[in-house]
Amino acid sequence: MRVDLILSTLTSTVGAISLLSMSLRFVRYLRKFFIRESYDHGLRYGQHTWALITAPTSTTGSGFAFQLAKRGFNIVLVGRDIERIHRLRDAIVLNHLVKVRTIVADFRKSFHLPFYTDILRQVEDLDVSIVVNTVGCAGLSEKFHLMTAEKIRECLVVNTFGAVLLTQQFLPRLLQRFHHSAIINVSSENANQPIPGMAVSSGAKAFVKQFTMAAAHEYREKIDIMTVQPVGVKKQNLAETESGSKLTTVDADAFASSTLRQLGHTCSTSGHWIHGLQSGFFRTFPDEWKLTFWEKFIMPKYFESVREPRLVTASSLQS
Repeated sequence: MRVDLILSTLTSTVGAISLLSMSLRFVRYLRKFFIRESYDHGLRYGQHTWALITAPTSTTGSGFAFQLAKRGFNIVLVGRDIERIHRLRDAIVLNHLVKVRTIVADFRKSFHLPFYTDILRQVEDLDVSIVVNTVGCAGLSEKFHLMTAEKIRECLVVNTFGAVLLTQQFLPRLLQRFHHSAIINVSSENANQPIPGMAVSSGAKAFVKQFTMAAAHEYREKIDIMTVQPVGVKKQNLAETESGSKLTTVDADAFASSTLRQLGHTCSTSGHWIHGLQSGFFRTFPDEWKLTFWEKFIMPKYFESVREPRLVTASSLQS
């Protein structure tokens, strides 16, 4: 009888602790995405200062460019496709009447330190208050060993060197500013869960998340540093006037708006409440189940039309 009582008490205690833990996580989720108010970014980081965005024509990059311009920030667009950058520049100026500067830079070459000093040289006359690093690529290959060493190197360089060295190069300037500053490093949900067929980028995105969170703690008094791990993001047509979301994907404008709402409050986020819900749902399952799900049901569609390993942008998997 005593054993039954002990087991019953133990079961009740464990159940109560589990319920309390789930309740606290749910309250934290509500507070992050719905309750907590956003900072006034102009007051916090400086009115009419500059926001620098890498890979601005990518899905997530364009969303941040428009949202920051909407908040009154002038924009620096850093990317390698000059024609697409100029179209984006014209759209931003037309819609938000802010200043826009463009810089041509190919982050596949970002393993050289002069790559970063050249970017800083081109913005040395600007009061850059926010740096948003959205550049990234997914080394897509059914089997890791089928990727060439060159493609693996490119994937590692683009995904990791940009986030680390761009942050390192801008920090001295940002620390000298009167206002707060901010750095956003966009990672991906595969930072939280490895995805078969994307082994290299899964490791690289996890590195970006860990690096950014550690750096955020080091500079928390002066600089708001945050990493973002979105799930599915789709690009909004420039002709569209309203943003929207589905239960599986979020458009770039809504994603960027929700992410900026959390800037200064946290060092890590999924970005949008839909992504937070998806990420939390994924984490309830064992790793083996998740790996099998991605391998059997999600990734095959990305390999159907691919006859050999290739590098694709992260945004192409999110659109």
